Amino acid sequence: MSGTKKQKDGGRKSEVSGQKSKPGGQSPDSGALTSKSNPRVVHTAEVVKASAAYTGLARHSEDESQLQALGMSIRRDLEDSRKCEQAAALLGVRIGIALNAGKAICRYGAFEDWAGNLFDDMKRRQMYYYLKLAKVFLNEAGGQFQLPAPQETGAWLVKANDRSTLGEAVLKFIGNMSLNELFAKYSIKPQVERGGFRPSAYMVAKYQGEHKELAGVPFEQWTAEQKAAFQEWQAKEIDVGGEGDAERMAAEEKWANIRATLAEHGVKRRSFAFLTKKQIGETRDVVVLVLKELGKALK
Repeated sequence: MSGTKKQKDGGRKSEVSGQKSKPGGQSPDSGALTSKSNPRVVHTAEVVKASAAYTGLARHSEDESQLQALGMSIRRDLEDSRKCEQAAALLGVRIGIALNAGKAICRYGAFEDWAGNLFDDMKRRQMYYYLKLAKVFLNEAGGQFQLPAPQETGAWLVKANDRSTLGEAVLKFIGNMSLNELFAKYSIKPQVERGGFRPSAYMVAKYQGEHKELAGVPFEQWTAEQKAAFQEWQAKEIDVGGEGDAERMAAEEKWANIRATLAEHGVKRRSFAFLTKKQIGETRDVVVLVLKELGKALK
């Protein structure tokens, strides 16, 4: 009995497919179902062919619009940043003009007390940079406009804006430069190099002449208080010293950069190897002429 029932069950129709199941319980369509459920294997050549159609900058074509949005944001912020830097330079000149007027109005020795109250300790040296910047601007502007008397300058500055005669002259003077770029161009602010403040050797010697306790002591060995006092003194000297001190400092800065560049590219990296023979010859001729002039200066 049991053997007969077993055979009948073995020939029973499948409840899933309505077809006879094969021995072992496997449906005739089970193989087809399995092949449909598994993803097709895509060969590398097909992937390359499919991706070759998209040539944008993003990794995925759907992200191209995000790059465009990011670019719009950067362009807008760069323009705003440029306007802010230009506004800072414009305000720097205006502050310098106001300080010069206040200096003319204050009694002798009272200017620093008056102006010092307008600047905190960290910005005290900045005050002299503004003074010098205004003087440079007035020299560059020439006779484009006439400043009012010191007693009238305050009211005049309050009314002045970007479209005024002063505003137009200042914008022409600063161009696309930031405040720090103006300070650097006209040697108003001492340069800072990697590792800290780099003083003018001429100004250091001059300061040491007035402070005998520092005579012969390298600047690097000065205390933080002595360095801070020197920087404040130097800012005042630049303001009252005329063009002579500024020109000396500018020359020192330029020749320090020239020496560093020659040592780096002429000796250490020898980057002249990438030049043509003609360019190397022209460079050598200039260096020879410079050496002759330097030799004359040493005699």
